[in-house]
Amino acid sequence: MYLLVLMLFCIVFIKNNFGNNVLLGPNVTMVNGDHNMRKIGVPIIDNNEKEASDDADIIIEDDVWIGANVTILKGVTVGRGAVIAAGAVV
Repeated sequence: MYLLVLMLFCIVFIKNNFGNNVLLGPNVTMVNGDHNMRKIGVPIIDNNEKEASDDADIIIEDDVWIGANVTILKGVTVGRGAVIAAGAVV
């Protein structure tokens, strides 16, 4: 199951690993995948093969505050009660 959240210009598309009472500032980005760049000589746009290591869930636990313009990358778990400063890359 996937969750789509729209809040103050924030668009999030992740697997349903979102806790309760989570505050999102504007322009939060969550990226849970990478491009496969292992094939030498093949442009990334033409490489449609993905491996399991190319993607990983993002887990946001309960009572988290994510500030404006934060970027959260694949495989990150944001623990309960965490505050992520504006502009941070996690």
